[in-house]
Amino acid sequence: MQERTEGHGVMDASTKFIGWSSSGPAATLWIANDTSQTVKVKKQTSYHMPGWKFVDVPPRSCKSFKIMFAQGWFKFETSDKGTAIFEVLGGGTFKVVASWGPFPRLSVDWKGVDADAITVFPPPNADDKVCDLGWSEDGTMCLLLQDKVSSRHPTDIEPSAVSNALLEDALETQDSQEAEVSVEPCLEFDHLWASPYQEARNSSPRKCSSGSHSSSAYPRLQFETQDAKKIFAALGPSDEDKITDEDASKFALALASKERTPMPVGGWERNWMEKYADVIGGLTLEKMSLPCSHDSGTYSGISPFAQMYAKTQSLSISRQLELGIRVLDIRIGQYSPGNYIISHDIWRTDYTLANALKEVKEFVDSTEKEIVVLDFHRFNVLMWKDMGFDFKALRTQIKAALGEHYIPALVGKGKTLNEIWENSAGRRIIVCWNGPSPDEYMWPRVDQHWYQHANDLTDLGRAISEDIKKGEKGDGFWSMCVFRTVDFDHTPHSNAKDAFSEIEGWFFGCSKWTQAANIIAVDFFYEFSNVVQACVCANLLKGRHDVPLVSPQGLDQGWVIVDPIDVSGDGH
Repeated sequence: MQERTEGHGVMDASTKFIGWSSSGPAATLWIANDTSQTVKVKKQTSYHMPGWKFVDVPPRSCKSFKIMFAQGWFKFETSDKGTAIFEVLGGGTFKVVASWGPFPRLSVDWKGVDADAITVFPPPNADDKVCDLGWSEDGTMCLLLQDKVSSRHPTDIEPSAVSNALLEDALETQDSQEAEVSVEPCLEFDHLWASPYQEARNSSPRKCSSGSHSSSAYPRLQFETQDAKKIFAALGPSDEDKITDEDASKFALALASKERTPMPVGGWERNWMEKYADVIGGLTLEKMSLPCSHDSGTYSGISPFAQMYAKTQSLSISRQLELGIRVLDIRIGQYSPGNYIISHDIWRTDYTLANALKEVKEFVDSTEKEIVVLDFHRFNVLMWKDMGFDFKALRTQIKAALGEHYIPALVGKGKTLNEIWENSAGRRIIVCWNGPSPDEYMWPRVDQHWYQHANDLTDLGRAISEDIKKGEKGDGFWSMCVFRTVDFDHTPHSNAKDAFSEIEGWFFGCSKWTQAANIIAVDFFYEFSNVVQACVCANLLKGRHDVPLVSPQGLDQGWVIVDPIDVSGDGH
């Protein structure tokens, strides 16, 4: 016998609970509607979901919705699920699905959307038109819908037969799914839970059918399989000898990262400029919101003594670029004239400048439209200090290594992406120089906005807010350094881990701060940040409007930009 309970959907007395928490993992989902039509909720159902209540999103506005599962992390047998179907008049339907099997997952099914009428973010995959958002525990995720033709007026649109058919099909599919209370416990973990500790993930996403298991592709992080089995069994779901290696590996992953699961790798990150070229092509780089990794080259080789305080990234430069980063913070250490490595001030890495530039070139060559900005600043002599820093030798090495890849400032500065793509003869690397005697092709330095004495989140938030209120920052690149001050008790990693949920609440696609920013630099961007997602979403909004949305003219156009200091959404 089933009964429907407000806020939780269908309740079944026979459901087996594993774990201890009645209110489990939670996150915020923003839906940004940059179309001329209301995004209407056509149907929503949930089961064991304390947070799953959607409302209509009016044109040119955004709303936030709290997503919350009923039970805690330590649970494998579960049927927690929420489904919401939305319709955009003349643009089709889409479906948002939350499920847990055995970890939280949020996805959006775009197959009902008319791709000729609506641009969506994140983009659907090519196979089934589904985009996996994964899960950002206590964090923020964003969906965006835009008119393909920005001049379209509400009175010009009538519901089409195709749109109605898509809606009916979606509702029929949803009705059939509701008949099954349980959720298949085996999902596409290779795709959803890409590990920051595993540099390369070459296997394709797999769907697991009931009863079939394969453990070879799942990472084992901080726990051995047998240890994970013992911990898992101690929690009560099953006897140790009945736990598969696959489930134990998944559980070890949950234990290792239960406070924050990295955003999934959807594939769109490596060429997001190309995917959305029709929307963002009219923007200049100086007016875009660009994701940046602070101290980009510090992922490897720092001495054990300094690693805790000098390491700010966990992925190689090539991997960062594949995951959407487009500005690299490059600091140079000199062993001897002509012998350069990446450093964090005086702390050395094993990353040579030659290898770093090689990775950047290889990434650019493997894409069609992606542009990468190299921010060269802070130059330190590591040995033979009496010789001084040889800037001339460094400039010579950079130019020789990049060859025909760099974009001269005279060609690209102040130009739109479309103009750069058309006129730069395939050159797509920008060198910004904060040293003496720049070469002619080099761009001016990036204006670094450091928020000194930001010892806690209150200080950091106040400093960023005051910086944004100052208005225009000139016509060059400028970087917002979004991280707290490091001291003996607060390392870059602990700072990023402790602050990510608040920072994600400041920087998301329809946030005023993301809209106002040019370069957003963060630590451990993959584990503790949605900066790539936020910047791409913000650029899509900027690209659809003739004036910045945070300007008085932009607000007069009717678009609602959210102040991150007061992110109260109707859907909470």
